[in-house]
Amino acid sequence: MKNIFALFLVILYAVGYSQCPSWMNKPVVNQILPTQNLGLATGWVLHPGFSDDFNGSSLSTTKWSVHNQVCHGMSDFAYFKNDQYNVSVSNGRLNLRCKQDIPFPCINGQTLNYSSGWVRMNTPNQYGYIEIKCKMPNEALLNPCFWMWGGPPGVYDEIDVWEYILEQPINSKLRHNVAHDLNSPTQTGQNLDIQFDQPFTGNDIVIAVEWLPYEINYYINGKVTACAKYTNDMGTISPQGFSPRSEFTCVHFDNASPQNYEVSLALRGITSNLTEPYEIDYVRSYKLMEGLNGLYWPSYIATSDANLSKVHLDVRLGGDAQHTADVPIATNINVWAHNSVTLDKGFTVYNSTTFTARTVRTAPSLFIQSGQIQETDNN
Repeated sequence: MKNIFALFLVILYAVGYSQCPSWMNKPVVNQILPTQNLGLATGWVLHPGFSDDFNGSSLSTTKWSVHNQVCHGMSDFAYFKNDQYNVSVSNGRLNLRCKQDIPFPCINGQTLNYSSGWVRMNTPNQYGYIEIKCKMPNEALLNPCFWMWGGPPGVYDEIDVWEYILEQPINSKLRHNVAHDLNSPTQTGQNLDIQFDQPFTGNDIVIAVEWLPYEINYYINGKVTACAKYTNDMGTISPQGFSPRSEFTCVHFDNASPQNYEVSLALRGITSNLTEPYEIDYVRSYKLMEGLNGLYWPSYIATSDANLSKVHLDVRLGGDAQHTADVPIATNINVWAHNSVTLDKGFTVYNSTTFTARTVRTAPSLFIQSGQIQETDNN
């Protein structure tokens, strides 16, 4: 399968915000669960400061903090505790577990008899491609999540890359949330639920978010499964129950604050099946890299070409016998340009190719800075 995404990056200017509901609930979307991992597309460069492959014998205290003696509304029956059983690193994986524990009194008067694990990345990040590779427990009452939150005092912004929904059918529904400035009169948010055709537990799965100004795209195993794109045209926004579902939202998250990564395992009910952990193979973050301040015109398309993974002023593919545009088979390619992408003579979209062209807004924090570069193999 060939996948080409031609992305034209230009600056868009906001023209003001329309009246927006305090919270939007999108209808459930039924989808086939992507089981083949397409892999990361070209155009993204690993940012090691916001990434962890958990290859050591313990959790890095430089990158992560462990919540201790904390009650939270997302976990009805377990508090979060810094315990070697609840949070551990072994065999290249972060493991979060839940267990019956010493009763702990919460400030709301409730006493919880179970404890679990919740870790937070110390440094907040803003924009980029952020993914987690994990294996979720089969027990439906164990509620694993990967989410981000942050903001200065008085502001609360949150992006839930995914969270588990506890309802029938079990283990086949995910929720993506975006919430902006929840502590202000202009607070806005959106739930976007996806019902899949099969369970996503029991096997490794890669779930990611492409966080751009004005646009959020959610991925499972390298395939886009949901989007949230800002608009101030209320006519393009689908209310709850509207079909077909619109990808647009009035949640103006374009100026959302930098956010800390959160990896948590909540307990939503009493069960004796607590032994299976929430296993995280890695958490990785990627940024864009500036390229030529002119035309990038490769002789042929090759993922080994470092320039293919950079944002150039202009890009031209194909055109003559010296510049072919045959896309390698089974690749997932993004072509980025600030000004234009020209698909010239010799460029062919085959039947097995998915092609998308779009214009997105960029910001300085979307790009990796000098000294932070660690390029990855995108094959």
